[in-house]
Parts: sequence; C-alpha cells; structure tokens
Amino acid sequence: MAFALSCIIDDRGSYVGFDPLKEQIAFSIENIKHEKYAFHCVDLRHRLYNPNGVVDPDTYKFPAADNSIDIVISGSVLTHLELATAKHHLRETARVLRIGGKAFYYIFVLADDMIPNNSDITELFGEIRKWSGPVDQNWCFRFARREDGFWTNCNEDGSPKCNFMKDDVGDPMAFEYDFFELLAMREGLKVDAYLPGAWCRERYEHSSLDVVILEKT
Repeated sequence: MAFALSCIIDDRGSYVGFDPLKEQIAFSIENIKHEKYAFHCVDLRHRLYNPNGVVDPDTYKFPAADNSIDIVISGSVLTHLELATAKHHLRETARVLRIGGKAFYYIFVLADDMIPNNSDITELFGEIRKWSGPVDQNWCFRFARREDGFWTNCNEDGSPKCNFMKDDVGDPMAFEYDFFELLAMREGLKVDAYLPGAWCRERYEHSSLDVVILEKT
C-alpha cells in the first residue's frame, strides 16, 4: 500500500506508517523516497512476533492527531491481536479519522454459514481454493470459539494452533461479521462495505483476506 500510494500522494497529502518489525520499517525507509512519508518503528509487544517489546499494545497511541487522517489501512493486523488489543486498535482508528474518513480492515470474517450450529470448532477452510493452484496448508485454517464472536486458529481437536510457530493461544484470529460490526459501531465506525476474501473461496475477486471498509460517522 505504501508503494502504491507513493505514486498518488502529492503536496496535498502525506503518509504515516508504523510497525513493530525493524526490518519492515528499514526496508520502507530505504526503498520509498518521498518527502511526505514518515515511518515509525514501535516496539509493540506481541506474544509471538515481538515477545520482548516494551510498548503496551493496549494503550499505544497511533502517531497521528485526533481527526487528522482520511484513510486508515490495517493490513492483516487484527488477525494477530488479542480481543482487547483489537478493540483498542479500532478505538485509535476512530480517534485519528476525520468525520467521513474510511478505514480498510483486512481480517478473517466468519459469515453466518461458516459458524457451526452444534460445535465450537469450525470446518477446515482453504482447501477448496482454485485460484492459487496447489493448496498451501499454511493457508488452511480451522477456528475454535474463544469468546462470543471471536475465534482463533486450532487443530482438529480444538487445541490452539499457529501454522508457522508454536503457539498456546491460536493464531490467526477470526471475527463473526455481526460481532465485528458491533465492535466498530461502539467506536463510532459503521460498515461501508464488506468484500469477501479468497482465503476460503474458489475465486479471487478482492483480496486474499476479507476486507471490511469502515466509515467514521
């Protein structure tokens, strides 16, 4: 997104990005030369990806003033956050957005027909994909209910799973659609559009993940 927007943003606009991974920020600074761009490396704590981080993700303030941002892009961030941290992320999004501003959230959404009636464990999603060629098991997910509306990746028996490293909680996370809509509404954000992703579908139309576009009301 940062690369693509660098071709569009001129003197009338600016871009601010932040990430806990030093390599990502260093790469961006080195490869995107734009006087209106600012990148921040923030030592945000995360149990898997930055366990020794010193910044509390539940209280961190985005590097932007109140009501100063037109567009927020959250690319597969909430897919790795605990529920309390996800709520804070939405709250900060609402704080920095101008009225009418939009937020693009790339997340896993469990639609009504994906939620089992008599179980707290879903079926395995991802094996029907045809657009990506041979199925990569790293992109197949089964979710277990952790709280109402909030699910985490799991094994067939419901035990926590991460496809890339040892994890005793479950990663990534998924949200039931109605639940995510409610979380957003509580922060003054309404769903403007929902674009189903290709992670569990036969066709690729919008993105690998589901995209929920929120508007600050």
